[in-house]
Amino acid sequence: MARQAESILGAACIFELSVSNVDKGNLEIFEVRQRLNQDFGQHGVMLSNAARFTQKSNIYPGATLVVGADTMIRLSDASYYNNDPAELDNAIKQILNNGCRFLVFGRMIGNKFIDSKNIQISDRLRKNCQFVDQGEFEMNISSTILRESEKD
Repeated sequence: MARQAESILGAACIFELSVSNVDKGNLEIFEVRQRLNQDFGQHGVMLSNAARFTQKSNIYPGATLVVGADTMIRLSDASYYNNDPAELDNAIKQILNNGCRFLVFGRMIGNKFIDSKNIQISDRLRKNCQFVDQGEFEMNISSTILRESEKD
């Protein structure tokens, strides 16, 4: 995915490892060390405590954030903002005001491949996304499964 993103963007990718996650809580120190010991190839890794994309946009203004369609759907879901549409709108506004854009890779969600053709996000957010659709890239494996396979 990083190689494809670099080809599309014409720039090097740097991975971000956030020790905080909205859905999963904080990583334990041993897990942070374990993840940092993964093979990132020639890519650098930034360690942060930015659980939300508003925080990421403050740390990395002007960045193109590479995400899967599943993450983009969560980013545009009001339930991540106390079910408050105004809070969701403010979050998206903050991310865009920080000059961030998104490169969104299609993903298998359930039994359906979600990409630019069928993703349900706001038009305002969509205008700030570039999509990598199924014919361009498809790797139906989660980062969790990839990490587990590296342990074997």
